[in-house]
Amino acid sequence: MSDHARGGARCPFFHRHILWLLAVMLHCAAAGLGAQDTHYNVHQYGGRSALLGGAVIAGCDDTGAGYYNPGRLGFISNPQLSATADLYQLDFLNIENGAGTGTKIGSTQVRIVPLLASGIFLFEGAPRHAFGFNIISRQYWSASASARREALENVIDDARSPGDEDYRGQLRIRVDLTEYWAGLSYACRFHRYLSFGVTHYACVRLEDTGFQVATRAVGAPFTLHSGENNVNVDYYNVRSLLKAGLAFDIGFFKAGVTVTTPSLSLFGSGTVSGQYTVNDLDTDGNGTGESLAIDDRQEGLSAQFRSSWAFGFGVEYTAPTYTRIALAVDWYLPVGEYAVMRPASKNPIVGIPGVADSRKAFQVLDQRRGALNVAAGIQQKFTDTISGAFSFRTDFTVKKEIDSEGFTLGATGWNLYHLATGLIFNTGRSEFSAGIQFSIGAGQFEQPVNFTNVRESKLLTGDTSKVEQGYFSMALIAGYTYYF
Repeated sequence: MSDHARGGARCPFFHRHILWLLAVMLHCAAAGLGAQDTHYNVHQYGGRSALLGGAVIAGCDDTGAGYYNPGRLGFISNPQLSATADLYQLDFLNIENGAGTGTKIGSTQVRIVPLLASGIFLFEGAPRHAFGFNIISRQYWSASASARREALENVIDDARSPGDEDYRGQLRIRVDLTEYWAGLSYACRFHRYLSFGVTHYACVRLEDTGFQVATRAVGAPFTLHSGENNVNVDYYNVRSLLKAGLAFDIGFFKAGVTVTTPSLSLFGSGTVSGQYTVNDLDTDGNGTGESLAIDDRQEGLSAQFRSSWAFGFGVEYTAPTYTRIALAVDWYLPVGEYAVMRPASKNPIVGIPGVADSRKAFQVLDQRRGALNVAAGIQQKFTDTISGAFSFRTDFTVKKEIDSEGFTLGATGWNLYHLATGLIFNTGRSEFSAGIQFSIGAGQFEQPVNFTNVRESKLLTGDTSKVEQGYFSMALIAGYTYYF
């Protein structure tokens, strides 16, 4: 330990400096690569519904109605079972200068995304009533990205390490997010042209995020100066919500409205850990290197996740040319700041004088702004059995900056735009859909770390800033519906 750390007369200043240093390290961790949990409309469900970009609030004709508009179940006359999946989804993430000038953060992922398993049940004794179930992958995202820079630079003061040092900076980010919704639906067609329905969902969310930064500077004579920052957040949460819908159908024209309640957290648990080490770095500019460790891991913490009120509206028109034109709007309200997990109070500073509180420094926070998304789709009937579909939809980020101390979820800030096209084959007893979807995104990304213009006071990193980011995804869509 440095003389400065041992100096009793300077301890109060050193205590304050440790808290400042902890804030710097937590900022780096909080600005990691977030998952696509900052979007609400990443996936669509049901073969035809997916190809139409989810613009089916007014005219969903398959088992996906339990999700898009439960009221539509009242207009479906045949019992059905269906399953849909995105096959071999390929994601490209590219962030130029994401870890400093000339240091790119990139990720390429290939995965299979199951989207929907659902069914509708009708009973002869209740001709105006319909029952259904659906299981959907509401969120299904994983990413692994890294960046590294090596250079000979003078990053340590010459009084302590003359000349250039052999500098290494390395970043690794890992995100794994899965959220499933399982719902039971009921609908009643209470009028020739009107039907009302509701779906009760149980939601299970699992998220595992890891963030590691390591910096090294080896100088002469054989001195090692380093900083390390490791954060891991792992939790699950079970919650419940309701989605209700009203559907209007006169044949050639359809309309629908929906409302989704905020979720009610039932139970959840998780783990938060952080390890920060500083080895012989002059973090306060007094000419003396300090070495310290900040370390804590707390498991079995109560975990919650909140989702917002949401409202939907859609219309669909069928022209005499058998062209179906569909439009839909989804409006999501904001979610205020809350703690996903909050550890117990504990001093995480190890082996040296200093006081901090894990309850604030290691808490996991989330909040979301509102979003208004639109979707438009066209379905054209070519023959009695074959139709084509094309759609466009927006998927705006709901990321909102959090100024409070602690870790935050979802740092990406891109807006996504989805294009889908494909064919629908209907044999009377079954329907098969196949198509392709392209997704692009662009926006601002807060650098989690900067490996250029490094300084000791920043743990051998530089000042971070916002840079442009880009995202591209391609997915094959397949759906099958069987009619009893």
